[in-house]
Amino acid sequence: MSERNLRYLTRFSIIEYPKVLHRLRVSDPVTYIQICNILKNCRNITFHYHEKIIYIVGDPEVVMEKLKANGISFSREESVEVDLEKHFEILRIILYKAIRSFIKHKGFVWRPDKQTSAFVSHIADDEQNSVGQMYGVYMVRRLTPATSFGTEFYIHEGFDYTIEKVGESLFLTLRLKVTPLVKTNLGQVRPMMKLITACHRECELKGLLCPLPLWKSTITSAEVTSTNPGWCPYAQAWAKLIDIKGKELITPAHTLNIESNPHHIRALGLYREFRKFSLKNDPFKIKTLKALLSYLASGREELWIRVGGNIGGLKVDVALKEVKVEVFPDAWQAYIVA
Repeated sequence: MSERNLRYLTRFSIIEYPKVLHRLRVSDPVTYIQICNILKNCRNITFHYHEKIIYIVGDPEVVMEKLKANGISFSREESVEVDLEKHFEILRIILYKAIRSFIKHKGFVWRPDKQTSAFVSHIADDEQNSVGQMYGVYMVRRLTPATSFGTEFYIHEGFDYTIEKVGESLFLTLRLKVTPLVKTNLGQVRPMMKLITACHRECELKGLLCPLPLWKSTITSAEVTSTNPGWCPYAQAWAKLIDIKGKELITPAHTLNIESNPHHIRALGLYREFRKFSLKNDPFKIKTLKALLSYLASGREELWIRVGGNIGGLKVDVALKEVKVEVFPDAWQAYIVA
């Protein structure tokens, strides 16, 4: 006898992706980072630099003007139609860049050491409440520690994502993942600590109206600054942070967080409750997946992501599809040796 259980696929079909790559061959000895710095403020293009060639989705004239302005020698090569057998690795990086830009716009932060892992950081209160009321899942939730009163501990929903090629088709695969954050303050910050900016206050400006940087980085120094950018009405103090690359960030002091670890979570008396959210049972996984997809796709069954200036340059069918999985509870008996 077998029983049949319903499951949902977390691999989603990519139904539209860029079909043409423009190419510029760079003559000068420049690095990938240098090219990225030159082109980082270009609008309506998505690119990848590989083996002296800049592959571009969008208007190549924009890139050519930037290269000329920076004294970079190059030549234009013939554009190519995308062949997944030849260009998949190039295309995948371009699509990853587009996805990263999209999810940042939706209020997600990704890990610097693994840029295909992201979690919700900056979601507007009305959207958080709307998704929560519809699916019973909150993208950010607070847990109360049993042993350390006053500690602010939060669980942020998120996912790992990959783009895969199966035959002549592309798929976006999502794997649910949570990130535990603990609010910290400047007095607790030490050099080489990894900080994450995330605001957990109720605020009518949270979301697209708030310019809070979505930032996770290893910092070398942190101090109170008298500089007041003025965009946060609830900031009682501002922090100036400098990361290991020398980048400076000024943010409200109440937005500083660190990522917790299992030992710390146990010390707070929250390990069992944390595991309930991190190792979700099937009904909770389905609700969480539906909530995330609804938020990302704004309630539609297709996820539209801008690539190279084209709003629908990447389209993903995110309608959940049921699959029947046969489970054989007594299958192990076939391996019993008499």
